Amino acid sequence: MIGSPDVTIVDIAGGSISGYLINSTGSPINSTVALLDENSTHSDATSECSDSGFAPCLLVPDEDGFFQFGPIVPGNYTAQTDVDGDGFPELSEDYIFNPEMNIEYEFPSPVPDTSDLTFTLTENGNLVPDLDVTLRLKNGTGDPAFVEYDNESGHYRAELSRGTWILNHTLSEDMQLWEQIEVGEDDIYSEYEFEVSIRINGTVYYDEDLEFNEDGPDEGKFLDYVQVDFHWDGFSTAAQTDGGGHFSVVLPEGAVIDATVQLPGAMLNLVNGTRFTVTSEGPSINGEEFDNLTLIATPGYLVEGTVNINREDNPLQSYYGGWQPIVVTADNSETEVRWHVSVMPNGHFLMTLPGGNWTFDLDADWISSTSTNLEVDGKNDTIDIITSPVNSSVTISLFLDHSADNNADNGTAVTFPFSIVDAYNSSRVVYEVLENGSEWTQDGLAELSLEPGNYRIDVETSNPETDHFGTRIMTGSTRFDVGLLGGSIERSLGFDPEWRVNITFTNESGGVLSGHLVKMTNTESGWVLSHTTDDDGRWNAHIPEGDWIVTITPFETSQQVREILRELITVSSENAGDDISMSTIEAAIIEVILYEDYSGEPIDGVTATLSSLEGLGSVSFDSTGSVGEAYIVTAPGDWEVLLNVTDDGERWVLDADGSTSISAIPGDNPTLNLTAMKFAELGGNVFWDFNDDNSSDVGEGIFNATIHINGDEGNYTSSSDNGGDWSLFVPAGTSWNVEVVVDGFSTESLSVAVSGVSNSVDIEMSAQPVLVEGTISYIDAEQLSLISEGVTLQLIPVEGMVRETVTPDKEIIDGAWTGNWSAEVEPGNWILRATYEEGNLIAMGLVVAEVVTGYILDLEMTEGGWFRMDTEWLDYDGVTRTLADTDLPDSQFVDSPNLIIN
Repeated sequence: MIGSPDVTIVDIAGGSISGYLINSTGSPINSTVALLDENSTHSDATSECSDSGFAPCLLVPDEDGFFQFGPIVPGNYTAQTDVDGDGFPELSEDYIFNPEMNIEYEFPSPVPDTSDLTFTLTENGNLVPDLDVTLRLKNGTGDPAFVEYDNESGHYRAELSRGTWILNHTLSEDMQLWEQIEVGEDDIYSEYEFEVSIRINGTVYYDEDLEFNEDGPDEGKFLDYVQVDFHWDGFSTAAQTDGGGHFSVVLPEGAVIDATVQLPGAMLNLVNGTRFTVTSEGPSINGEEFDNLTLIATPGYLVEGTVNINREDNPLQSYYGGWQPIVVTADNSETEVRWHVSVMPNGHFLMTLPGGNWTFDLDADWISSTSTNLEVDGKNDTIDIITSPVNSSVTISLFLDHSADNNADNGTAVTFPFSIVDAYNSSRVVYEVLENGSEWTQDGLAELSLEPGNYRIDVETSNPETDHFGTRIMTGSTRFDVGLLGGSIERSLGFDPEWRVNITFTNESGGVLSGHLVKMTNTESGWVLSHTTDDDGRWNAHIPEGDWIVTITPFETSQQVREILRELITVSSENAGDDISMSTIEAAIIEVILYEDYSGEPIDGVTATLSSLEGLGSVSFDSTGSVGEAYIVTAPGDWEVLLNVTDDGERWVLDADGSTSISAIPGDNPTLNLTAMKFAELGGNVFWDFNDDNSSDVGEGIFNATIHINGDEGNYTSSSDNGGDWSLFVPAGTSWNVEVVVDGFSTESLSVAVSGVSNSVDIEMSAQPVLVEGTISYIDAEQLSLISEGVTLQLIPVEGMVRETVTPDKEIIDGAWTGNWSAEVEPGNWILRATYEEGNLIAMGLVVAEVVTGYILDLEMTEGGWFRMDTEWLDYDGVTRTLADTDLPDSQFVDSPNLIIN
């Protein structure tokens, strides 16, 4: 087989999932989240994901309820939590992890408050078992609840969130179940009875001018494919007319039904509302029973309305937190029928009604509203219904975030004015908090009350002329939403800890340095800030807190003097109000000449460093010239020359001592002649020669070999990497004893004399023999004994491993082979071959002889067959030969033929 030695790297994205396992009050819940793959259930998740690394597994929250797991192998998963362990997860979410995208999913929180519903279903007092019943929230949100039937108890069970649920099921043509169930804190145990239901048939007609038509509507004027809505006792259902205007619906006997048809049109709006009672004989209207319910839609008017929050032109949108579907009802004193229509997600609704004085209200017990009246006459039929949801309390913390963790407790609280603006229209300021406003309850903490909406916190950039700290937001989110159900909202904005710096720069003569480039370098991070001074020679800005080196590069004054500035300042709250003055001084000029100790020659082409002994950082010399000389222009003060340069296996190091220090003065300074220590690289490769070619090849390097290097200059220990390579630097011109130790190999040692350049030595290791053993079996011991003398054992080295074939020893007890075998071999991969040619029996297996530990292999002999192959080749005379022709005159084989079967 021919392949490519190149390694192909395949990147597969791995997503993650995180969240908080908390209850509705924000308190952590002592439970877990099960992460399941497509083929597992909740009970399969027993180990923690952090231990197993894959699903099914359990996500275990910390003390705050937070959990996180990733990377997750691409695929389809379900995450669910079952806090009370009743088999009904309170939360269950499906996730798809794509191999091409790093997706971070957030598990929903909080875990909803739920209660158990246990009930039985009966018909005429008899239990009705194992039905596929439906439970759905009355407000239309969420998915239907899962209902489980227990065959042993005859009970139905479901876990439901708080609210009003509708239990509905049609058992037969004349038996139905309609129940409203109020779910609160307590579990519910109940029995529900199927009630008699009646099929009501009807037809919907229309008539543009019915009051002048004494014969009623034309039978051809039916309304096809329109919806008829039925409402009673908090329940509702709907039917669709067919192509002939007919409809059919099953309704509970005795129910008083409001049936309505609303058909808005571009030219004509048609409407009908009829109240009837369901009887065994059919619909009853005002005490008169009918076989068929006839609904005649007549001209009406289109009412356009909006449900608003607190005032007009502020629609109640579905994206507000806590939103639930809303139904608008319309009542008229001249008719008993109540009309219903659902509000659209944008807060608007359309309703077709007959003319008259109507009262509009909301059928929504979760939000308060005010009834509104409207005279519907086709002239100005628009209406606004005002809701009054409770405001939410919003707490906003402003602080300097020294730890960049958005934790106000370990920051510095600051008070600064800010505004609350519309998240989608920043020009609309909703609320403004002044620096001395009453909203501040303490330093940096403001509390205010806001109505539902989408908001953003807007903080102006502070002015370094007057404000001591900066207001660049580093952590926290300025965006927040206020929902419809009230509650508390907290936001923390961490400012980058910056403080006011106001420096005026002058030259040594007192002249203002306007238009000069000034740099500030942070002593900890190395971060550099640059600024050009203004006309007054000032730099006024907010700078991150910490120690900074202020520098102005050398420049020539009018007197041809080179001046420089290099000073240390601390930026903090303590000096934020200070105005600082700095002046440049005449620069110092330093020359150094570098030599090496090994040859005594100058060092050419290296760069030394000048390090301040006064905390002013370091600067670099120019690269040394041919005679080892280098120059630098720097600020006067106490400095030290440092050198640690490595180039192509050679290293020069200048140790800090008194000779490398200088107290630089303005102007020229004495030349420093310094000698650096010369080091050379000593290293190589530790290898195990698989193919017996006496050289280190790819894949033969030994990992984690221990190399002891001993000499007069000291003792060192190193270890080889994945490829068997190792190296370290030792003084040039020294001699060393190198010893290599690896478990399972003989210890090797050699002596090395290190010159002034890189030195490389490869060390071949000899593996110590290891024991390989096992058992050969055939049917049973008696059958094995019959063939044991004819069984031949061989250990054959695999391709690429140059070794001789080994014949394992057989264990003989009382003159009979037990089937056990053993051999001592060099570590590596071998093939154990057991054959019994007389019976065409064979067993073959791979023996992975590990260093130190060896290997155990048990095989069972089975019937095999013979593989026969003819070979031929042509010599230069065109004569056909075979691989058996290995000794021909003037045509000897260079290597023996080698047959490889994979």
